[in-house]
Amino acid sequence: MAARCDPTLCRDRPGCTGRRRDQMVSLVVAIPRDLVSRVRLGEVEDRVTELDPLVRDVPCHAGSMPGGALVASFIHGNRVLGSARCRLALCARRIVTMGLHFCIVGAGGLGSLVGGWLAESGVHVTLVGRPDHTQAIRSRGLVVSGIRGQRTIRGGLEAVSSPEDARGPFDAVILCVKARATAVALDEARGLRDQTQLAFSLQNTISKEDELSEWIGRERVIGAATTEAGTLEGAGRVRHVATAPTAFYFGELDGRTSERVATLVDAFDKAGFPSKQTAHIQHVEWEKLLQTSVLAAWSVSTMGMMSGGSVAEALVVREAAEHYVAIAKELIAVYRAKGFEPQDFFHPYARFRELSRWSFEEAVAGIQAQGQHMLDIGAVGRPSLHVDLLHGKPTEVDSNLGPLLAEADRLGIDVPTARAGYRIIRTLEQMLV
Repeated sequence: MAARCDPTLCRDRPGCTGRRRDQMVSLVVAIPRDLVSRVRLGEVEDRVTELDPLVRDVPCHAGSMPGGALVASFIHGNRVLGSARCRLALCARRIVTMGLHFCIVGAGGLGSLVGGWLAESGVHVTLVGRPDHTQAIRSRGLVVSGIRGQRTIRGGLEAVSSPEDARGPFDAVILCVKARATAVALDEARGLRDQTQLAFSLQNTISKEDELSEWIGRERVIGAATTEAGTLEGAGRVRHVATAPTAFYFGELDGRTSERVATLVDAFDKAGFPSKQTAHIQHVEWEKLLQTSVLAAWSVSTMGMMSGGSVAEALVVREAAEHYVAIAKELIAVYRAKGFEPQDFFHPYARFRELSRWSFEEAVAGIQAQGQHMLDIGAVGRPSLHVDLLHGKPTEVDSNLGPLLAEADRLGIDVPTARAGYRIIRTLEQMLV
């Protein structure tokens, strides 16, 4: 029987049978023509040999094809095992991420975090943010600290204070402004529409793809969701405070599989953000909304305006865990009534499947254990909505928790604990902002 290769290396690789092949291997990868002018052929050849130890001795030749598409060929003169062939295919696909240029509109905590690690991985990134922040980045680089340690990032990173100063062409515009600032941000960024291939948003709202579609056209919009979190600690400084085993999901709005989404997945993977392509991006986004809404309503109504303390420190307190479970069970009921079943896309911090079947006591114990795990790994932040409130800024409560409360009203579901959390947030917001 023929030996088989590692199937985990073969996902999304058409034509791979998983069998060892006693033959010469030649792989050719066509790279979008708009990248050709931004990628040096020698750099392609050098990068291929760095991507995987199994191909360091494999001769590589990079050239161009009629029409401008770049081609990288990998030819091995000896017999090559099927597993090595699959790894070669993975290396070939990742060449596409070389030369990518992203423009991030809204270089706050999340935007700066994402942009910084993308730039560190070799992607060209332009950040659009506040003048003091972007000036500090231009002068001293972007300092990223937190979960992955501390790094000062300079190479591949540009920082400007206005979209008018951003120079494309771009492969994607990434929207990271607060939901309440979307209309103004997109109006100010209207000059970027003719400079980019596509756009996606990492905001905490389910209306973001519709708003981007009005701005640039639905065929150029990708769905995206993440629970990564970063907090600005001063001009030019951001702390990475939360992550998950699957950090990002990307998907076409019509559910099809596409190469442009695969390119985004590869780019974010390479930047240290494990990512997946999904055919159900709306499901992912509603569950992310559920996750952020439960956390925001619980965090503010539990810790209020305390200057110290974190989500993790509070979750280990029994009464706080009880409060979390009460809010979660109410909003899970709304989510399921809409026709969604919990999938825990951002496990282990999303534990909605377990919360759905656990008794109240089991759920409280599980949430306390989760808080202890977060303490153990150093995930000690607060949700961005709570941070905004502490800084005297308007919150996103109406675009975050608001849609789930509206659905509860429409479906006739009583959610008293979650609604109390909303009322507390709105009261503090109106008194402090």
